[in-house]
Amino acid sequence: MNKKLSRLQHKLHNIIDRTIKSHNKINDAISEVYYDNFKVLGKDYYKKDKRNIH
Repeated sequence: MNKKLSRLQHKLHNIIDRTIKSHNKINDAISEVYYDNFKVLGKDYYKKDKRNIH
């Protein structure tokens, strides 16, 4: 019973570990895309502000 349980726990742990890793990869990709978009947006807004000031 104990061996079976520990084997199941090990499998579960591996699944959870893989899920977390893939989730982190997805999060990294999303934040990278958002960061790039905001950088572009920020530049545009900055240019607009400069034009409005002068």
